[in-house]
Amino acid sequence: MLLILTSLLLAPVLARGAQPGQVCLSQVLNKVILPGWEARNAIQVDGGPIADFTHIPRVVATGLDFRKRHRIKILWDGKATDSWTFKFETPETPMMNVYFTPGGWKMSKNPSNECQ
Repeated sequence: MLLILTSLLLAPVLARGAQPGQVCLSQVLNKVILPGWEARNAIQVDGGPIADFTHIPRVVATGLDFRKRHRIKILWDGKATDSWTFKFETPETPMMNVYFTPGGWKMSKNPSNECQ
């Protein structure tokens, strides 16, 4: 029953080509953080699997519910250094980008739905 209800609610969104919510680990703008930083840094979404930074850009979380709030954690040697909570505003913007700048970690909406 729940599967049928979920399918009915998502059908108009999927018909327009949108995917369920995703988080993209985008290109890091300042790659010279510390030697070996790619293996020591990681990202986690909603307590799911931990993904390191050895392959970017890439999608690190998919199938996120548009109606719920989600938590992103940035880890360094397994310890959280940054975290924030977000909610997708509309199904038409189903992807969030996470990236590093000289000013720190940032997150932004990605209307193109392409992880870059």
